[in-house]
Amino acid sequence: MFAFVLILKAIKFVEMLELAASAGKETCVGRRAALVATRHLFLTSPLLLLPRTSWGSTGFSPTASMDIPAAANVDRRYHLDGMESNSPKLQIVADPKTYSSLAFAPPNNNGKTPLILVLHGAGRNDQDIRQDLADPYGEHAGLIPSLIESGNAPHNLLQNFAVLAPYSYGKSSFYSDSRTKLLDFCDWAVQNQNTETLPIQFDPNRIILFGFSDGATVAVELLTTRRFAAGVICSYGYSGKTLPAAALDRLSNLPIWVFHSQDDVIFDVQNSDRLVHQLETVNEKQGRSDMVRYSKYTKDPENLPPRVRGHSMGITASKMPELYDWMLHVSKLPFQSQLTEANPS
Repeated sequence: MFAFVLILKAIKFVEMLELAASAGKETCVGRRAALVATRHLFLTSPLLLLPRTSWGSTGFSPTASMDIPAAANVDRRYHLDGMESNSPKLQIVADPKTYSSLAFAPPNNNGKTPLILVLHGAGRNDQDIRQDLADPYGEHAGLIPSLIESGNAPHNLLQNFAVLAPYSYGKSSFYSDSRTKLLDFCDWAVQNQNTETLPIQFDPNRIILFGFSDGATVAVELLTTRRFAAGVICSYGYSGKTLPAAALDRLSNLPIWVFHSQDDVIFDVQNSDRLVHQLETVNEKQGRSDMVRYSKYTKDPENLPPRVRGHSMGITASKMPELYDWMLHVSKLPFQSQLTEANPS
């Protein structure tokens, strides 16, 4: 027994050495061992299949959270020039009951501005929010917040969209937290917009979800509430063969753009293949074959290291001007959220 314990300790020591040796060679998506996992949706529970009748009411209890391992060392290779640390474009805001968040307001911000809600993927998530989300060396570098802060965001993003990027502090990702917590954060944002607490404005009927990795899996679940005008799903993680029929029905007639790379070593591209096929099928039955777009890459466009190769779609999509043209277009389509009977401030 003693010898067995020594062997286990030796294995652990070797793993620590390997991890130390890999420092600086990994990306914001974290260590592969921390991310490769089966992702199950909570769509089979009543939680996200019940309509919420206004942004200020819930009417159901949170799902049980599911813990997953935390990611490790961040990448230091992806430096973005132009960091304006003395005059940050992103403000830190906080709902004391849910999440802290980074917030961005474009020029001429008003109550008709569309809002992008950014859901990051797995990571340590135990640092300062600006360091992890906005710093080009941070845990979630390359996503929309760090592009804005570093001056590298597409012009049409900066001119046309408000942005909120909540931070799952203390959790490995939003996947391991209750889903109603994010919905409550949205309630808070709608009710407190254009105040000192949240100095941005947006149209509650023009909220677009942007999810990467675990954030993408959660984004699909949240879209079933019919609270959001559209969704961008990058490196989708749900590995189930089919979504519940009720969930697919609620995802129909929603503009959704899916991104995945065929060489993704974290979440298999088949996850997105199945999602897109199911979405196309349910939309075609309603004569809406134009609702779903799929950008499927044969090779990682970011050329990430082998341990996380292909798991880069959040980075690729974030810097794509065409994506924001699409967002601006679909956010103007007729849409009435089931949850936007907000209390405007």
